[in-house]
Amino acid sequence: MIASIRGVLFGRRARTIVLGLGLMTLYLGTWQQSSQATVRAGGNPVATARKLCKGIPPHDVAPLFKGAVTGPNPGTAPIDSAVCGFPTAGNTYSTKGSSGTFAVVTIAIGGEGLYFQTKATAKAHPLSGIGDKAIWNFNGSIPQMVAQKGDETCFVSVSAVVTDTTLTYTMSGGSPVVTAAAGGSYAKKMAPICKDVFKGK
Repeated sequence: MIASIRGVLFGRRARTIVLGLGLMTLYLGTWQQSSQATVRAGGNPVATARKLCKGIPPHDVAPLFKGAVTGPNPGTAPIDSAVCGFPTAGNTYSTKGSSGTFAVVTIAIGGEGLYFQTKATAKAHPLSGIGDKAIWNFNGSIPQMVAQKGDETCFVSVSAVVTDTTLTYTMSGGSPVVTAAAGGSYAKKMAPICKDVFKGK
């Protein structure tokens, strides 16, 4: 009977200690991640993200489109991130509104939520040589890509009709058809953008 009671008591105590250590590990991991973002940003992750956006040269975005590209123009961003747009000639991108053809770069600092969210939207294809990990998938007919390096996420998407891009496609029933091979080639043109982001930190 005494042995049974000891087993129950010490069993509960052991589980409590393990649970406590698990919560402490989770807290320390979260604190470390948040602390890294704060240090890099000089106390403000959003400020760093905006700075990284401004460091992307338009010539690294230009291969995505047939027309000339301008930017980066700041846009409205979610919490703890920055957004900048690169419109083509005759089109607009700004915090007041956007129209026409443009590329959008979203930079988030402090976690991997944006990476996994993008990865889950459609079948993911790996991209090598960008940050710690990177994938691309289709957003409609046009590829988008996301890359992660440390606690920084770089997401690149395009708002355009296929005919305004340099994406290889065929037409079927009045709709563009893009193969996985063509999508992968186009996604590789996005890679220098995220390399700029990770290099600029």
